[in-house]
Amino acid sequence: MYLVHWFIMVALARALPAGTSLNLYFVIAMTILVAVASLSFILFERPIVAFGNARFGRVTHRFAPVAGIAATDPDLTPTRQAAT
Repeated sequence: MYLVHWFIMVALARALPAGTSLNLYFVIAMTILVAVASLSFILFERPIVAFGNARFGRVTHRFAPVAGIAATDPDLTPTRQAAT
C-alpha cells in the first residue's frame, strides 16, 4: 500500500472535479488503494516469495522461550532438569 498510495492520491486529485467532498475522495482512494495493493500482492509478492522458498528453502528460527511466556512448541518447553 505504501508503494502506490501517493500515485493514487495524485491521480485522483487530478481526475476528480474541484470541490469534491473529502469523504468521497477518501472512499474512492481507499477502494482503489486496496484493489491495487491486493493485485500487487497476488501478482508480485506471492510469486517472489514462492521462488525464494523453492530456491533457498523456508527459513525458520527457533528461539528459546522467554520466561513467563508459554511455548507453543513442545520441543521448546523447559523441563525441571533444565531449570536446575
